[in-house]
Amino acid sequence: MVETDGIQTDPKTSATTTVIQGSEETEDTTTSATYVEAYRFSPTLDVAKYKVDFYYALTNSNGSYNVSGRLQIDDTTTISETTTDVFTDLYHGIGGTYFFNNTTPGTHNFDFDFQRGAGGTAKIRSKRVILTKVVE
Repeated sequence: MVETDGIQTDPKTSATTTVIQGSEETEDTTTSATYVEAYRFSPTLDVAKYKVDFYYALTNSNGSYNVSGRLQIDDTTTISETTTDVFTDLYHGIGGTYFFNNTTPGTHNFDFDFQRGAGGTAKIRSKRVILTKVVE
């Protein structure tokens, strides 16, 4: 697991950007047909707007069945959810960007959850989230 915080400075304008990131590369598996948590990233955030970039990869051990994955903030706000048909053990990458207007300072949870379809074993790996504080 890698969790880092950083301040980046634009050499042209001297403006600073706060970047917070977490990732877990290990493969998690489940035979559950309901969502289970694979990885939780829990940074402490200021009241601010954040650009959330994310990526995760899904597959199922049996190509006859689908697999679902999602990324949620604080177990309430779903920022990505997908169900995909896969070939046996070939990973399907999911990624995107979301803007999060944080109005409550403190720790927030970013959860990667996954589940299988009607059969097989669901697998998830390469769970990554990068938060960039937006300066307006």
